[in-house]
Amino acid sequence: MSTIVAALIAAAVGVLAGVLTHRLNQRFIALEEDATEPPLPAEPYWAPVLDAGLLGALFYLHGVSAYSLVAAVVIVLLVQVVVFDARHRLILNRVMYPAVLVALLVSPVSPILVGTWQSRILAAVGGGFVAGGLFYLLSVVTRGGVGMGDAKLSFFMGAVLGGLPLPVPPIMEALIWGMIGGGVIAGLLLLTRIRKMTDFIPYGPFLCGGGILELIVRGFPVPGP
Repeated sequence: MSTIVAALIAAAVGVLAGVLTHRLNQRFIALEEDATEPPLPAEPYWAPVLDAGLLGALFYLHGVSAYSLVAAVVIVLLVQVVVFDARHRLILNRVMYPAVLVALLVSPVSPILVGTWQSRILAAVGGGFVAGGLFYLLSVVTRGGVGMGDAKLSFFMGAVLGGLPLPVPPIMEALIWGMIGGGVIAGLLLLTRIRKMTDFIPYGPFLCGGGILELIVRGFPVPGP
């Protein structure tokens, strides 16, 4: 199967996954007392469009493989987090806790991680605790400016992407991508006066963006400036 055909099929599957994700989010809204924000503009299209584009790019670059199949599942989950957090400023425990558990359980055979099964477990556990611990400390230092949901999300991403190999493991690359993206977008929102310095800007979507970018471009050189 050519990469173009694989990408088109993946994009079509992404549309379906996004539709199902949107419906799932509506169920979560009914279950969450704090999920009270009004819908985002054209919200029903967010997940289908994002999933279609991202899965298409993933399969175009990586083809059909165990890596791309598992990475696709992770990307769909991260897109769910993006949409829900962008609207409600919430990262749901009912999503993150099972996701973390599954990520740790499958780490010995995860195609996203590398090395022996022992090193994959070490990479997942180490990546989770390093990334989650970093954002837990940020949550404490900022007194809630960085939410605990971000810490749980970071733990999940660390368990999926791994804290090995050193010195710059995949999870750190993803966090750097997320921080850069968050800083640029926040700066633009402030410059255009869409947001004020005192306004809350959800950070979870940028973390997810960093993780998604890391999954898609892994193994491909990123051009320098």
